[in-house]
Amino acid sequence: MIDRLQTEVDIRPARNGFSISYNDRLTFLGSCFADEMGRRFKDSGFHMNLNPFGTLYNPASILSSLKRLSSPVEFTMDDVVCSNGIYCSFSHHSSFADIDPEVFLGKANVALKEASEFYCKSSVLIVTLGTARVYICRKSGNVVSNCHKLPPGIFQERMMSVEECISVLEEMVETAQSDGIKHIVLTVSPIRHLKDGLHTNNLSKSTLLLAVDHICRKYECCMYFPAYEIVMDELRDYRFYADDLCHPSAKTIGYVWKRFMDFSMDEPTVSLIREISSIKAAMGHRPMFPESENWRKFVSDLEKRKKGLLMRHPEIDAGF
Repeated sequence: MIDRLQTEVDIRPARNGFSISYNDRLTFLGSCFADEMGRRFKDSGFHMNLNPFGTLYNPASILSSLKRLSSPVEFTMDDVVCSNGIYCSFSHHSSFADIDPEVFLGKANVALKEASEFYCKSSVLIVTLGTARVYICRKSGNVVSNCHKLPPGIFQERMMSVEECISVLEEMVETAQSDGIKHIVLTVSPIRHLKDGLHTNNLSKSTLLLAVDHICRKYECCMYFPAYEIVMDELRDYRFYADDLCHPSAKTIGYVWKRFMDFSMDEPTVSLIREISSIKAAMGHRPMFPESENWRKFVSDLEKRKKGLLMRHPEIDAGF
């Protein structure tokens, strides 16, 4: 007889009393799942920087981006590529692209400067790996972060081996440690890369999981959060996906966020997140009768709540 309809993923407690607080500065790098989690942190008032080069997917591109944050050499016209009259670089997501190469470079270098300064003061690095498949520019021999719809013939496509992923992640961890990062949280994105087929996607995810497991066993500063397992095993139903049946739904992101809070935060921090969420929800209210006494009292009470929170916790970057 089946007595339950869900397999709950058991999450190991974070190491060495690790707990994210509002006094930490957080740097996020990685896939669009990192974007989703990063936005939750931002909305909750944490000091954080999210994907300053745009979304990244493979370990080699993430390492390259981290090294750029560590030693912020400005991008130049030599880094610019053109695709159908749109300018960007192989280090950036297309969200940075522009019809004017100088404008693109300006945006890229401003983001680099700000992110590098923030990274140098960060204590926590959160990395989400999306795929072990890489595209290598045949001309330069470098792994690119984005192909920008350029002709496929200029790239070589292949799967990184477990050993290559381990080597890249080892360099990433050691670079981060030398830059003052105290804790690194590694995750594997549950978003499937279906373009190459399900079998290839599963090989890619397995490669990443094996490499991450090795890294977390080797380095005390590294911890694994099982976002992949939570979505693929605990929430194994298409009702937890968006309309494309690939990306997690907003409800699923919210559930994984809750599990991440349980994994990485103490109760006082979680309580503050709930208080900020409550205030922001109240800020979103729209009155039917803005001239009414009830609405004026609501606004006055809300302002008192906001000021009271910021006075008690000046470390919060609440955005209100």
